[in-house]
Amino acid sequence: MTDRDPAIVECLEKGQELFNDKKFFEAHEVWEEVWGDSQLEDRHLLQGLIQVAAGFYKLQTGMPTGTVKLLDKSLGHLRAVPANYYGVDLETLMPAVEAWRDRAKVMVEQWRTDYPVDELPRLEWTPEARH
Repeated sequence: MTDRDPAIVECLEKGQELFNDKKFFEAHEVWEEVWGDSQLEDRHLLQGLIQVAAGFYKLQTGMPTGTVKLLDKSLGHLRAVPANYYGVDLETLMPAVEAWRDRAKVMVEQWRTDYPVDELPRLEWTPEARH
């Protein structure tokens, strides 16, 4: 990718740090700051990440039904961009999001809100990513 918006690169890096610290609400807020002004594929990437973070925030607050809905929506946006868009490792993230969506469905069916915190996904960069 050649035309990378520096504001998006900066917010992705800031959001990644928050996401990986399991500060999902804060990561969602950071990405939302530039989402409104973004275009096309940039918008899909940011919207997908916002929904992933919001989905895990719902999980943290004991609302797995919201997790299922948000993670499901996020996948549609993330599938609309190349797998390494802006250097975000979507090839690793998307299967993890799918697996957590399915786990959250089981939690809903079993009326459970507990989950293994140490198994939450991380947001990583592709090896080729240059920041």
